[in-house]
Amino acid sequence: TFAENTTRVCVSSCWNQDLADNSSNRCVKTCPKYPSYYAYFEGNICVSQCPLTFFSYEADRTCVKKCPTTNLYRQNDTRKCVSSCNYTLNEYADKLTGFCVLRCSVDTWSDPTTKTCVSKCPDQPLMYADNTTQQCVPVCPAPFYGENSTRSCVDKCPTNSLSLEVKHLCVRYCPSGYFA
Repeated sequence: TFAENTTRVCVSSCWNQDLADNSSNRCVKTCPKYPSYYAYFEGNICVSQCPLTFFSYEADRTCVKKCPTTNLYRQNDTRKCVSSCNYTLNEYADKLTGFCVLRCSVDTWSDPTTKTCVSKCPDQPLMYADNTTQQCVPVCPAPFYGENSTRSCVDKCPTNSLSLEVKHLCVRYCPSGYFA
């Protein structure tokens, strides 16, 4: 039971958009910061950890299904909204899904320089989209070649270029010491 603040009556659940706080057995407007609790509005209760389909949003100490701003990502291992993903776990920020992911969504690649999922790999430093790993790579793995105009790994260079096998690149002209 909880002490309802306005009427000073013991109730089994709080009303008037109040939240049940198990740490103090009171109905409260905001959950306590110490110990750390989050407002779970679907249950009108303060919780120490948000339910499985929810993520804790530190700014207003609530449980949310989707992080409220575009620069926050849902991190599955901590169940929190975070501004940057866990790079030691090789997580990338996927703006399409709003999640921290180990593998980017279809038609996006993990950029190791920005730690985000990108629709086109960067040209500074020059990287190529590797469809086998869904990552931006500095050198395409065999048997693929880096194609500069699309910044992607291709199995065959375009007709207006040549395959430089030693560097796995598509080139317009053979460099010195190589012949077509």
